[in-house]
Amino acid sequence: MPIEQGGADNFDVRSFLQTIAGAIVDGKMQCDVLSGGGSSPFTTYVNTVVTLTSAGTAYKLPSSELSGRKAIQIYNKSAYDVFIGGSSVSTTNGILLPPGGVMNLDAESGIYAVCATDAQDINIMEMK
Repeated sequence: MPIEQGGADNFDVRSFLQTIAGAIVDGKMQCDVLSGGGSSPFTTYVNTVVTLTSAGTAYKLPSSELSGRKAIQIYNKSAYDVFIGGSSVSTTNGILLPPGGVMNLDAESGIYAVCATDAQDINIMEMK
C-alpha cells in the first residue's frame, strides 16, 4: 500500500535519516529512548559493576537485583566479548555484547552474562 502525503503513515524520511546520521559518533550508534513528553519513565537508578570472575561461568546481572526493576542497561567496559542471556547463557548461545557495546533490556529479573576470558568487568544500571 503506498504511503500518502499527510496520511497516518507519512513521515519525513530525509529528516529521519539526518537524525540517524547525527546519532553516529566514532562509528557507534548513540540512542536515547524516552517516554512521551521527553521525560524518563523511571524514578530510581542503581549502578553496579559486575566482574565476570571465571571464564565460561554465567553471572547474574547484578547478583542482587533491584526490587521492582523495570529495565536494565548493560555496558561492556572490558576488552573482550561478553554474551548476554538467561541462566543457561554460554559463549555459543548468548547475545553478543562486544567491547564498548551497550544493551538496553526491559527486564525485571533473570539476566545473565558470560565471557570467554577471566576477570572482565561490565557496568550495570538498573531502573524502576
